Amino acid sequence: MTSSFGKQLRMLASREFTATARNKPLLAGRFGVTIMLNLIFGAIFWGSGNRDDSISGNFNSHFGAVTMISISSMMGAVQPVLLNFPTERPMFMREYSTGTYRTAPYFISKAMVELPLCLAQSCVQYLVVYWMVGFQGQFYKLVFSAWMLGITSASTAVVLGCAVSSIKTAMELMPLTMVPQMLFAGFFIKTSQIPVLLRWAQYLCALKYAMNLIILAEFDSTLASCQGEAAKQCARIKSSNDIDDSSELLSWVVLIALFVSFRTVGAITLAAKSSKFY
Repeated sequence: MTSSFGKQLRMLASREFTATARNKPLLAGRFGVTIMLNLIFGAIFWGSGNRDDSISGNFNSHFGAVTMISISSMMGAVQPVLLNFPTERPMFMREYSTGTYRTAPYFISKAMVELPLCLAQSCVQYLVVYWMVGFQGQFYKLVFSAWMLGITSASTAVVLGCAVSSIKTAMELMPLTMVPQMLFAGFFIKTSQIPVLLRWAQYLCALKYAMNLIILAEFDSTLASCQGEAAKQCARIKSSNDIDDSSELLSWVVLIALFVSFRTVGAITLAAKSSKFY
């Protein structure tokens, strides 16, 4: 007889937490890479957030720091998940097909461990770069925006990891999930200039909406760095990325919806494949 949802969730969450805590090399690698990469970013963009943003060169460096560190947040959360799901896939398929537990508690238990881990990773990232770069936005806003970017982007990796059977295939297909994020984030072309037939894809790209939140925090018109002549630069970067001050709530809603939707699709995909295991 299959145990209750609550018992399944407790057992799976305990197993997931224990497995994560015991995997010291993976944790060391995840946080070690985060620290090293952001030390490099901090060194390259040293003090770029403290310079006079009314000068185009200074502002471009400031925005470059925001962009590169955001992309790093995305990649740092995606890769561990993309490597993990194909590895655990055979175990899940065996246990699911024998009725040991259901899909929902399995995915929720993984999220219960992954969410605080990703939040800790975002905190470490900004503890390293915030003062080195001289970011102007409120620390907690930048951290939570990076966290949402990480967990939502990781959710796209969940779908891919559930759909393929090997790490090699997952890594080969990773550009399909990452490159569109950058294309629709507004770095290279305004969303309004993208052909209408393709414009809908922006709603599947977490990077765009997380960048909206980070830009709103870092280039807030009330900050001292966006006063005087620099105000034009701050307004320009929002305009060129199709962002207005009232879009913050929408960005949060889209990111949460993407997180839930991609996780649900991943669960359905894995359950469908597991039902044919035997």
